[in-house]
Amino acid sequence: SACCLGIDGGVRGCPEQADTGENWEGSVLETPFAEIWQHGFARYRQRQILVDDPVCAGCRHRSPCYGGCWVMRTEEQHCVQQMLGQPRTRNR
Repeated sequence: SACCLGIDGGVRGCPEQADTGENWEGSVLETPFAEIWQHGFARYRQRQILVDDPVCAGCRHRSPCYGGCWVMRTEEQHCVQQMLGQPRTRNR
Protein backbone atom coordinates (compact mmCIF):
# COMPACT_ATOMS: atom_id res chain seq x y z
CA SER A 1 0.00 0.00 0.00
CA ALA A 2 1.06 3.55 -0.65
CA CYS A 3 -0.18 7.10 -0.56
CA CYS A 4 0.96 10.58 -1.46
CA LEU A 5 1.81 13.47 0.82
CA GLY A 6 1.37 16.86 -0.87
CA ILE A 7 3.60 19.85 -0.20
CA ASP A 8 0.75 21.47 1.72
CA GLY A 9 0.30 18.48 4.05
CA GLY A 10 -2.64 16.87 2.23
CA VAL A 11 -2.62 13.07 2.17
CA ARG A 12 -4.23 11.41 -0.85
CA GLY A 13 -4.35 7.89 -2.23
CA CYS A 14 -2.27 8.44 -5.35
CA PRO A 15 0.24 11.02 -6.59
CA GLU A 16 -1.63 11.15 -9.90
CA GLN A 17 -4.83 12.36 -8.22
CA ALA A 18 -5.45 16.09 -8.26
CA ASP A 19 -4.19 17.71 -5.07
CA THR A 20 -7.63 18.95 -4.05
CA GLY A 21 -9.67 18.57 -0.89
CA GLU A 22 -12.02 16.04 -2.47
CA ASN A 23 -9.10 13.61 -2.84
CA TRP A 24 -7.59 14.23 0.58
CA GLU A 25 -7.86 11.71 3.38
CA GLY A 26 -6.59 14.29 5.83
CA SER A 27 -3.78 16.75 6.46
CA VAL A 28 -0.64 16.01 8.44
CA LEU A 29 -0.72 19.64 9.54
CA GLU A 30 -3.92 18.86 11.47
CA THR A 31 -3.83 15.10 12.16
CA PRO A 32 -0.95 12.68 12.82
CA PHE A 33 -0.12 10.61 9.74
CA ALA A 34 -0.62 7.32 11.61
CA GLU A 35 -4.20 8.33 12.40
CA ILE A 36 -4.91 9.31 8.78
CA TRP A 37 -3.41 6.03 7.57
CA GLN A 38 -5.37 3.90 10.03
CA HIS A 39 -8.73 5.66 9.74
CA GLY A 40 -8.71 7.22 6.26
CA PHE A 41 -8.86 5.66 2.82
CA ALA A 42 -12.24 4.01 3.51
CA ARG A 43 -13.36 4.38 -0.12
CA TYR A 44 -10.39 2.29 -1.20
CA ARG A 45 -10.41 -0.24 1.61
CA GLN A 46 -14.14 -0.86 1.53
CA ARG A 47 -14.25 -0.97 -2.29
CA GLN A 48 -17.35 1.25 -2.19
CA ILE A 49 -17.08 1.97 -5.92
CA LEU A 50 -18.11 -1.62 -6.61
CA VAL A 51 -21.47 -0.78 -5.05
CA ASP A 52 -21.83 2.84 -6.20
CA ASP A 53 -21.03 2.27 -9.89
CA PRO A 54 -23.84 0.16 -11.39
CA VAL A 55 -21.63 -1.12 -14.23
CA CYS A 56 -18.91 -2.24 -11.83
CA ALA A 57 -21.47 -3.68 -9.41
CA GLY A 58 -22.73 -6.06 -12.08
CA CYS A 59 -19.44 -6.88 -13.78
CA ARG A 60 -18.09 -10.40 -13.40
CA HIS A 61 -14.53 -9.01 -13.29
CA ARG A 62 -15.15 -6.69 -10.32
CA SER A 63 -13.17 -8.80 -7.84
CA PRO A 64 -9.82 -8.74 -9.67
CA CYS A 65 -10.40 -5.24 -11.08
CA TYR A 66 -11.79 -3.44 -8.00
CA GLY A 67 -13.31 -0.75 -10.21
CA GLY A 68 -10.14 0.22 -12.03
CA CYS A 69 -7.87 3.17 -11.47
CA TRP A 70 -9.39 6.05 -9.49
CA VAL A 71 -7.47 8.63 -11.54
CA MET A 72 -8.63 7.14 -14.84
CA ARG A 73 -12.17 7.06 -13.46
CA THR A 74 -12.30 10.88 -13.57
CA GLU A 75 -11.93 10.65 -17.35
CA GLU A 76 -14.25 7.64 -17.70
CA GLN A 77 -11.28 5.50 -18.79
CA HIS A 78 -11.20 3.07 -15.88
CA CYS A 79 -12.78 0.00 -17.48
CA VAL A 80 -10.10 -2.20 -19.02
CA GLN A 81 -12.67 -4.13 -21.03
CA GLN A 82 -13.98 -0.91 -22.52
CA MET A 83 -10.47 0.36 -23.33
CA LEU A 84 -9.75 -2.91 -25.17
CA GLY A 85 -12.94 -2.50 -27.17
CA GLN A 86 -14.63 -5.46 -25.49
CA PRO A 87 -18.19 -5.26 -24.23
CA ARG A 88 -18.59 -4.98 -20.50
CA THR A 89 -19.64 -8.33 -19.12
CA ARG A 90 -22.33 -8.65 -16.49
CA ASN A 91 -22.77 -11.23 -13.76
CA ARG A 92 -25.14 -14.00 -14.63
